[in-house]
Amino acid sequence: MHAGGHQPAAPTPDWAGRTAPSAHNLPRLLASWGTRLRTPRQPITPRLADAMGWMDAVALAQVLAARPAPTDAPDAETPVLAARRWAEAALERLVAELHAAFAEPTLVQGGPPLPSGAFGRGRAIPVRSAGELNPQDAVAPYRLHHATQQRALASRVATFRTRLRAQLSEAGPALAQLAAFDAVFDRALAEAEQQRLSGLSALLVQRGLDLQAQQPSEPGEPAGADAWPPVGWRATFWADVQRLLRAELDLRLQPVLGLLEALNEAAAAEAPPSDSD
Repeated sequence: MHAGGHQPAAPTPDWAGRTAPSAHNLPRLLASWGTRLRTPRQPITPRLADAMGWMDAVALAQVLAARPAPTDAPDAETPVLAARRWAEAALERLVAELHAAFAEPTLVQGGPPLPSGAFGRGRAIPVRSAGELNPQDAVAPYRLHHATQQRALASRVATFRTRLRAQLSEAGPALAQLAAFDAVFDRALAEAEQQRLSGLSALLVQRGLDLQAQQPSEPGEPAGADAWPPVGWRATFWADVQRLLRAELDLRLQPVLGLLEALNEAAAAEAPPSDSD
């Protein structure tokens, strides 16, 4: 989509020293835990066709039938550049806020909530030594933290994706058509994606149980709030929780990054030639 080799490269968001999000981070992490991932036997096109219902197919055909009308550069330049500035700033802010939330240990320090009537409604399990907790109880606060953050990241990424499509819809006919394509695929694939990613919780619990078996707690070692920052297997597990959340975020951001790349290319195409040319 670049209009010639003389155009300057479009800027990319600052990932705070990290490489750009990759869809490969999640399978690599799970493989390092010993999880065997099943390789799809079908190519991507038949799998997409299976995932989409007839209403999705009709919506996709309507988007394809609506050919973008040509737009003069002066009329489209300001919306494209404004959309890019908004998208890059909002995405950087979203990633920073989610990473900070992933590392917030409140739920892990406080422990999981007890059933109603046990020590009072909504109160946490009293702090006990590590030897007094069975393996499932020891993992429970980390699972609760993961589940809470997973819901938050899914909701916030979905909201940002919707807002980004709205920005593209105002940035010119070609980008509006791309936004319409994304809306169709988002609606068609969201449920299947959610079902698959919901299984990460069970894999995380198993990872915690495996770590406990490999690095058993010493007798009398404190648990809960008294063990913060975590030690032993808990320190490894807490780091794994962070890696899992970040890897899922990287995966969920892939459609967003595709839209942002198209926006960057449209902005670069509008940029005037450099003086050296």
